[in-house]
Amino acid sequence: MEKIELLSEIEALEKEIYEKKMKLMEMRKSVPRNEMKNYQFLDSMNREVNLLDLFGIRMN
Repeated sequence: MEKIELLSEIEALEKEIYEKKMKLMEMRKSVPRNEMKNYQFLDSMNREVNLLDLFGIRMN
């Protein structure tokens, strides 16, 4: 296979991979997310802490 043909095939494959990655990303975004309960835990000092606190998320 000549160099130009090889480079052309490489370019075509890179484009196909890019397009498939974009499609995969869109498909992942469309999957409904599961809501998690805000579970309560005890920390190492035996104090109550919840999931949102552990991840630094504040709910108003």
